[in-house]
Amino acid sequence: PKFRENLDRMLRGLRGREVVFCPNHGNGGDSLIAVATYQAFRRAGLKYRVVRFDDHDEDLRRKTLIYAGGGNFVKQYAHGERFLRRYYKELDQLIILPHTFQGKEALLADLGDNATLIARERGSLAHLAEHAPRANRKLMHDLAFLLDLDELRRNPWGLPRLEIPRRVDFERMKKDREARAATTFPEGDVIRVFRTDGEKTGRPIPPDNVDLPHVFRAGVTPEFLARRVALNFLNALDRYRVIETNR
Repeated sequence: PKFRENLDRMLRGLRGREVVFCPNHGNGGDSLIAVATYQAFRRAGLKYRVVRFDDHDEDLRRKTLIYAGGGNFVKQYAHGERFLRRYYKELDQLIILPHTFQGKEALLADLGDNATLIARERGSLAHLAEHAPRANRKLMHDLAFLLDLDELRRNPWGLPRLEIPRRVDFERMKKDREARAATTFPEGDVIRVFRTDGEKTGRPIPPDNVDLPHVFRAGVTPEFLARRVALNFLNALDRYRVIETNR
């Protein structure tokens, strides 16, 4: 699709720079977004290193920071905003991949023309036009729609990029297995996947609800962990013909 071409072109333009990537930690949906992003980096031949949003002592002076897509820059959450406030003044360039933007007016107003903010809805784009007048603003689909599922299934570990698992990674994989084992999946061909957290809608939650993105939330980094979580999440959905949701 055209927006894939636009994303790949933007990422190829970053080759040769010192690029740092901060994944957006959240639920299983964020794992899908993370995998699609890692795939895009690989297509573009982009070299990068990963930092966490709770890192406090990174040296990001004169570097390009790519912050993952998602829904972190809304009123309910603060960790993405706190991370940017620590570092944005020393960056050479800031790119926030397709995101929902609500609130955060003071931060947005501080961002200059070295920031590229990509909205994933027209409402978010309008919010940026009002509150981030100096930043570059774009509209693009959620990166989950760019997920190359065939590639994920062929290469569930993300090789040949070598990542040595840490103890915490094994603990997260164990937690993912335990969460799946503790979840009662409905019989039949219909599953109700209603959001139950602070972003849920006013629709009643059905008694047989399974908040799958909450079940599959083991992580977005390193890449192999995000891939395993995303694949398990999608395999669970593949069992059903009808998915009902408040998303």
